[in-house]
Amino acid sequence: MNVILSIPRQLVKRGYLLTALFLMMLGIGKIHFSKAQLISGDGIYYYAQVRSLIKDLDWNFSNDLKMYQPDHAPRKIHTHPETGRVINKYPVGSSLLWLPFLLMAHIISFSLHIMGITMDVSGYGLLDQVLLLIGSIFYFLFSAHLLSLTARMIFPDWKIPRFLGLAFLMLTTALYYTAVEPSMSHIPSLFSVSVFLYLSILSIREKPNLWIALLYGASAALMILVRNQNVFFLILPLFCLLNKDHYRWKHFFLSVLGGIIVLTPQFVYWKVIYNEWILYSYQGESFAYLAQPKFIEVLFSPVSGLVTWHPVHIFSITGLAAIAFSGRPYMRVFLILLLIQLFLYASWECWWLGDSFGYRGLANALPLLFPGFVWVYHQAQKLDYLKQFYSIWTLLFLWNIYLLALYASGKIAHAGPLKWTDLFGWWTV
Repeated sequence: MNVILSIPRQLVKRGYLLTALFLMMLGIGKIHFSKAQLISGDGIYYYAQVRSLIKDLDWNFSNDLKMYQPDHAPRKIHTHPETGRVINKYPVGSSLLWLPFLLMAHIISFSLHIMGITMDVSGYGLLDQVLLLIGSIFYFLFSAHLLSLTARMIFPDWKIPRFLGLAFLMLTTALYYTAVEPSMSHIPSLFSVSVFLYLSILSIREKPNLWIALLYGASAALMILVRNQNVFFLILPLFCLLNKDHYRWKHFFLSVLGGIIVLTPQFVYWKVIYNEWILYSYQGESFAYLAQPKFIEVLFSPVSGLVTWHPVHIFSITGLAAIAFSGRPYMRVFLILLLIQLFLYASWECWWLGDSFGYRGLANALPLLFPGFVWVYHQAQKLDYLKQFYSIWTLLFLWNIYLLALYASGKIAHAGPLKWTDLFGWWTV
């Protein structure tokens, strides 16, 4: 518990503050050039959940979707035949994580408005979007720190610098969805899975106290509420924790209790919107490629391919496979979990995920891939190749920033393949 409580202090050290300022600059740039329209895409629906909860207390999204139209294209509003509520299929986990930051924005803006200072109190104002950005940056940094802490538990005999988690995330799709499109669910997914895996390894290695057991169940429920496919991460405790003598029935029941408490808002949400306590909200969408999953496309397609857009995963996947087959504890389960997530997305009817900076859906798998990146760092350290490692890191970081700039400015297609002419010929147009 002391380690968890010390995390906020750690976030201001070892380059975290500098990274936060860098991400803040990217986000402010997006706000400026988009005319304060940081909320976009599917994020409009995720954000509407928390905005409606704070401002309207009704979870009726008809006014939200009419009020905020960043693309000036009125959205079709579908209402449920029984409740009359606007259907919003997305789970509520992301809105729960944003709630403290946006509640703060509400309190500040409303207080200033009462004092006679002109403020946008609609819930879509500049202050609201800046606090959303700050929340996203916080969860990015928190996730990076948890990745490093988890790796140090998995590889106690390796010298792993605490900044390595941060270095890894800066090379991935997480950079874009932290600063440029923070209203999407990918950073909350990254964070919730990072918390769950950290508490998993902690509970496997040593006897959890009662608070940790309660928090562990809550973290499991939270990651499922953020993105439903995260439920498969429960395979890890199933194989690696439940058979431990130090994890007793009282710990199990407390974990279940923590999970039920966190799941309750989702049950209430479904009841309010759909008049059902439990349901599958993605009706009409399917796993169309179950028989022929698009594994190669998900990894290497110029349309959002995981490795194509972010080559760091050449190293992270190779490293994860190497340590999994070397017999390192937990790593085979990590590899299985990664393959399950790959299979889910490769089977989905829209496997390329529409508008996507890299393979955004697999932001939840970045905590699984990080040990592979750590393995590469460890090999470079053993062979005295750290200079080469940092040189490659720098090139991959610059590549990610370059892609981010082109994507955010519309120089490369948001839902199409990467083309050489778009990547390197745009300045001649």
